[in-house]
Amino acid sequence: PHVPIERLGTGHGRVLREIGGFIRLSHQPNRGFDKLCFGVVSRNGPGYTRNAQDLPFKTGDRFENGFTVDGFCTATFDGQTSRWVAKDGHIDLEIDVRDVHPAYDFFCLIPRGEVSKTIIPNHIQGGGTFTGRIRIGGVERRISGSTYRDHSWGTRLLHNPKADFYAAWWLG
Repeated sequence: PHVPIERLGTGHGRVLREIGGFIRLSHQPNRGFDKLCFGVVSRNGPGYTRNAQDLPFKTGDRFENGFTVDGFCTATFDGQTSRWVAKDGHIDLEIDVRDVHPAYDFFCLIPRGEVSKTIIPNHIQGGGTFTGRIRIGGVERRISGSTYRDHSWGTRLLHNPKADFYAAWWLG
């Protein structure tokens, strides 16, 4: 989603800057690896992407109240709030997220069938708001907006013949 960063005064009137992003962290300790997909886009400013697959899973990647991937992105949780931090030489992101409702299992709202039992068990979702800051290159801004997150755990039987259809549905 695009969210307003700030309104900047210019000699030609006011300019609205918008930014959006996506963070996906994945631990698969039983397979020995982590995955990371991270991107920030803006309508009239800089963007940044980082994608790393099959990183070695390290014991310290999971801790009591959160997780980290690649020493780059960390998420910590405290009840209805979470903090997301991503840093390297090109980007510095810190956002504090507040859930606007308790996390829920969307698939419990529909009859449990083959798909909900094998491909997407233990899957919760929640919406919220965030505040924080971002620096991309030499440009730093305060940010705020809306979030949507999900979390799942356990075995995913993606070799299921119906998996491709449902994976495509989720990406849509």
